[in-house]
Amino acid sequence: MRSNRDQRGGETEIKEILREMRRNLFSSIFSGIVVAALVPASLWAAPNSVAPSNQILSQITEQTYQLQSQADRLERYLRSGAHDSVYASGLTFDMAEGTLKLATLLDEFVSQPGTVNETRQQVDRMKVTVAELEAFVGGAAQDLDAHSTALHLGNMLASVSNIMDRGNMLRTAARNLAVTN
Repeated sequence: MRSNRDQRGGETEIKEILREMRRNLFSSIFSGIVVAALVPASLWAAPNSVAPSNQILSQITEQTYQLQSQADRLERYLRSGAHDSVYASGLTFDMAEGTLKLATLLDEFVSQPGTVNETRQQVDRMKVTVAELEAFVGGAAQDLDAHSTALHLGNMLASVSNIMDRGNMLRTAARNLAVTN
C-alpha cells in the first residue's frame, strides 16, 4: 500500500501537470487570437472569393437539369395518351418555378463582386434564354386545358422540345462561364 505521503505527492504532481496543460492551452488560444488579429482580412477572404460563383453555376446547371427532367416527364406523359391534368399541371408548375429560380440564380451570379462586362453580357444572353423557357412553359401550361389537350398536343410537344433545347443551351453557357471564371 502507498502511504498518504506518496498519495499526496502523486496528487500534487497531477495538479501540476493539469496546470501546465491549462497554461499551454490558454497560450495556444491566445496565440491564435493574436495571429488572427494581425493577419489582414484580405488574406482570410481570398480563398473563398471564387467559391460562391462556382457554387451558383453548379446550382444553375442542376436547376436546368431538373427543368429538363420535368420536360422529359411531361413529354412521356403526353405521348402516353394519359389524361391526368393534375399531374401534367403539376409538372408545368414545377417547371415554371424552376425558370424563376434560374432567373434568380443568374441575378445572384451577376451581382458577385468582380464580375466583368463580358460575363455580364453572357449572363444577359442566358437571361434571354430563361425568358424563352418561361414562355414555352407558359404555353405548355395554357395548352394543358383538359378539354383541348388532344387538339394542342403538337404545340405542347413543340414547347417541350424547345424547353429541352433551351435547357441544353443554358447548361452549355453555364459550363462556359465556369471555364472562363
